[in-house]
Amino acid sequence: MNAEIKTNDSFVFRLVNLFVKPSATFQSIKEKMTWKQTLIPIMILILLSVISYKLTLPVTIPEAEKRILKIERLSDEQKTVQIQKTVERMNGTIPYIGIVISQPIVILIIGAFFLILGNIFGGGKTELLKMVGVTLYIQMVDVIVSIIKIPLMLSQKTIDVQTSLALAFPEVNHSNIFYNIASQIDVFTVWKIILWILAFQIIYKYSSKKASFLVIPIWVILAIVGIISARMQFG
Repeated sequence: MNAEIKTNDSFVFRLVNLFVKPSATFQSIKEKMTWKQTLIPIMILILLSVISYKLTLPVTIPEAEKRILKIERLSDEQKTVQIQKTVERMNGTIPYIGIVISQPIVILIIGAFFLILGNIFGGGKTELLKMVGVTLYIQMVDVIVSIIKIPLMLSQKTIDVQTSLALAFPEVNHSNIFYNIASQIDVFTVWKIILWILAFQIIYKYSSKKASFLVIPIWVILAIVGIISARMQFG
């Protein structure tokens, strides 16, 4: 099946097909992937993160202030000082430097994780570079996420914008375990899971059943961690 997919190794081909024919993107990465070819996608992801951070500051700063004001162990004076330091830090250059440094590291870690998953637990064989390539292009889904969520965050003045089953609830309620479970079933997360399953089928030549068996439990574990974290934070 893979041999019938016509591919080339250009960035445009891979990006466009990620959204219209992802099997072609993954087949292209399987056939050829160089470290040089990671530069454009990583630069786009870094730029996207920087722009997203800057655009959402009018929302994230007030959210941070609210969290500080809820800390009972701090006096009013301490809260004021803490808020000033937080606002200065969030408006400073350090967050942007952190984004530039952390993005490549995160991509490398995710790629290495799925390499271990496919090579060791799945019994297949591929290279780290190819899994890094797959990670980069699957993360391009975040471009769509930002286009949809950022305007909603700014209009609703909250970072708690849902594209999950949590939309079925009348209001945001992190103390409700069913709300937290529903919030883990996000349309973009499901999209990424499907892309990872397809990537494993192309890169490793696994069946859809085997690829699903490897990928889906990872999401389940992360979802459980997210639910527990929400329960601990919001009670």
